[in-house]
Amino acid sequence: MFVYGNVNIDFGVHDILWKEGPEYYSESGLDTRDVSLFAMLSSEKTIADYSISTHIGLGTGKIVQDSQFFLFY
Repeated sequence: MFVYGNVNIDFGVHDILWKEGPEYYSESGLDTRDVSLFAMLSSEKTIADYSISTHIGLGTGKIVQDSQFFLFY
């Protein structure tokens, strides 16, 4: 989104889910409980014949907690 020299800053959203009901949910629509925001800072530098890329990011996501385990009531 933003570029300054060889530095990039990107923002994004993931885990946007659409729920359908009433079988498993009380209503249909956008499920905003698990929406995750993130930002990433990246840089690339070339030194002689080599290129080095650096990336660092922050987010509110639940990627580590996604166990793929589903409970049906």
